[in-house]
Amino acid sequence: IKIGLVNDALKIKETFSLPKDFIQKAAQEGFISCIRSGHVDDALEIKETFNLPEEIINSLEAQEAAQEGFISCIRSGHVDDALEIREIFNLPEKAIEEKLRGEEEVRKYLELIEQELPEVYVNISSSLNKLIPFLEFIHNPEKLITNLKENYFLKNALMENNKYGPRLVSKYLELDKISHKNISSLYKWKEEIMEQNPDINPNSIEFRKLMQDRIAKYENNPETVKAIEAAGINLNEWLNYSKEDTFVLGENEDISTSEQLSQPLSRTLDELLPKYIDLLNQSLEDYEKELNNTKVLSIEQIKLIDLIKRIEEAIEKEKQEGGNERKIKGMEKGLNANKQKLEKIKDITANELLQKLINDLNSKKVNIYRLDKELNEAEDILKKEFSKETKIKINQIKEKLQKEINDFLDSFTNFREKELNQILSQALKTERAESIVQSVEEELYEILNHFDVDTKNIKSIFSPKEKTNDLEGRYMSTRVWDRNPDIDLYQGNYSPCCISIETGCGSSPYESAIADYLTDLAIQIVNIVDKEKQIPVCACWLWLGKDNKEGKPVLVIDNIEANTDYSNKYQEQFKEQITKYIKDYANSIGVKKIVMGMYYNDVNLAVKEHRNEYIKIGLNNRYDGYYLESEEERVGELV
Repeated sequence: IKIGLVNDALKIKETFSLPKDFIQKAAQEGFISCIRSGHVDDALEIKETFNLPEEIINSLEAQEAAQEGFISCIRSGHVDDALEIREIFNLPEKAIEEKLRGEEEVRKYLELIEQELPEVYVNISSSLNKLIPFLEFIHNPEKLITNLKENYFLKNALMENNKYGPRLVSKYLELDKISHKNISSLYKWKEEIMEQNPDINPNSIEFRKLMQDRIAKYENNPETVKAIEAAGINLNEWLNYSKEDTFVLGENEDISTSEQLSQPLSRTLDELLPKYIDLLNQSLEDYEKELNNTKVLSIEQIKLIDLIKRIEEAIEKEKQEGGNERKIKGMEKGLNANKQKLEKIKDITANELLQKLINDLNSKKVNIYRLDKELNEAEDILKKEFSKETKIKINQIKEKLQKEINDFLDSFTNFREKELNQILSQALKTERAESIVQSVEEELYEILNHFDVDTKNIKSIFSPKEKTNDLEGRYMSTRVWDRNPDIDLYQGNYSPCCISIETGCGSSPYESAIADYLTDLAIQIVNIVDKEKQIPVCACWLWLGKDNKEGKPVLVIDNIEANTDYSNKYQEQFKEQITKYIKDYANSIGVKKIVMGMYYNDVNLAVKEHRNEYIKIGLNNRYDGYYLESEEERVGELV
């Protein structure tokens, strides 16, 4: 548990019936150990799984461990993890600044920045908040220096958003020319606007208007503007809609765990898993003979061989050091037992082993759905009538379900990243094996990106980072985005999805989909904004469309992504606010029909069946089109 292996710890707990006091002590030690190592997600999982008290966050031991964890993350270049630790544990700025500046590696890094980028150094050395994002590149300063010298506007990206700016700088050189032009243009326009209007708020309707004036002349937007007007849509209202609905988060809606898990589990188990298995089997059809005729080492055999080797090395070391004869005999006994165990394992072909692992994944899926059904039934009973026994039963099922889900996620990830390649490399040439694995991953690039997001969401459901009490009473607003690149380039980060700035695009890592959206006037985003933090926590991706048959205009909700710390707790409130706002918006621009994509929504609005498919109005700024999940795809009509 001290290294964050919660599932393994739970197995040991169940197998050996360990005393409660021992478990709690070990859990607290594991929590502190993980924080000290900078593994904040593991620490929070331990806290949630073993019901550690809230006071542990503010304990002196936890605070000291958090400071060490913060420095550990900085040393390893994981600045976003460091910032997360700082936020969760509310670390005092003075204390961590002293620790940072006392680090020799940090000092040498800053000396290099001062030498190569003197203007940047002057700026960042005056403030901890300005310094921290630059530490993302402590192990690769050349990348930062080269990037900023060639693309100086990225300096502002780092300054203005210390959480996600480093991700843009890291990703920028990998992006294609169109993305480079889009992003650099956005920053150029912002710089012009701020110079000409020094008092303007970049998060305002006034700023949006000035940005859109510039975008209107960019690439194919003049033709897009004409197409919007030709479709009978009120262009001024579409671009400059100024309505802002303010609301307050009410009491926790107590959305059941099974309801929260429904979408990410369905996408993972009912969509990704069968698609992955089918595609893999198709990719291996041409190699059926080799896979059926080649005997391979099973995963169990590989583990035993490794264990035997380590025991032999330990025995040899013990003998050389004149160790205890009794201890050596005990080790030799264990060695012989493992050798006998290895001999008893039957030989297996590559195909048999692959099918065994695939069957294991499908069995885990069945177990997850069995427990999920039990949880759903128990939570329904609890809603009708509270009972202590039912509450205890729910907690027991949740613990088992969390364990099963984590086991599946670990097994599936291990299969993709390690086991599959190991097996295929034994039956086929290494290069061929790697090629097969890579082709499957590339074919499923989009859905695997969603899997990464769903995995984080599933884990956050069991280990929420933001307490409900902190959100209750929070002032929120629903409004159209401002096209401010220092916020809006990171819409896919604030509301995690497959077009985050570091991912690029659901179908390609080299295209920045969000930069495409920001520079096209037929696309808008309606956000729910946390007014206290001044960040978007829900994004409704909108575009103006027309049907393929009659060309009638429609407002398309491509999909709705959200920070699930909010949407899981306030699903109904978010639905109500979004539905009302978008209906008002559509009415204002003169569009009578609103449709919504059916996939990957964190907030599901009420829709009815709809048969038409739609394309975006106007010309795209990419010759091969944009990454839009609902273009020429199945949609539902908003009711």
